[in-house]
Amino acid sequence: MSLVVLCGLLQPAWADPVVILDGQDITTDIGFDPFQEFTVGAGATGTYSGRIYESGEVGYIRKTGAGTLVPATRC
Repeated sequence: MSLVVLCGLLQPAWADPVVILDGQDITTDIGFDPFQEFTVGAGATGTYSGRIYESGEVGYIRKTGAGTLVPATRC
């Protein structure tokens, strides 16, 4: 996974998944273009509570792996 962190922004390299480990909560904002994949391994539960936004064209989010991804909001 290739990531660049700019001013508190998580910007994965194009098509690289963000791997979330068991018990991990990623709170960093993330930009994606045109899609973003989150991978959570079998038996793991991970949380993504950062802001998600498009950094270009309209895209989508995909979850892979047999684990559980918990999307959460922060205000």
